[in-house]
Amino acid sequence: MGRDDTYITSCTGSGKTRTVDLIVCLQAVDLDNPEPNYDATLTMMDSLETALDTFEGSSDMLIDYEISAGGYDVGDARYWATTATITGTDL
Repeated sequence: MGRDDTYITSCTGSGKTRTVDLIVCLQAVDLDNPEPNYDATLTMMDSLETALDTFEGSSDMLIDYEISAGGYDVGDARYWATTATITGTDL
């Protein structure tokens, strides 16, 4: 069975570029639990990087990304979060 990449992007075979901002919120900062939450954001960064690199190696897309960890506001609450800007270019 051949690989079907059409679920990845609507621009398969077009050479187009798509960008998405991904934000993964972990736990509210005001719960005052910094050490495990800091560690969790770093683990999330590493896991996301591994997943993106693996995807790029098995697809017909060039993936570029910037990943950071820190706080992210949702309404009036601030959360520990990992954020990423991911750009995929169909080759």
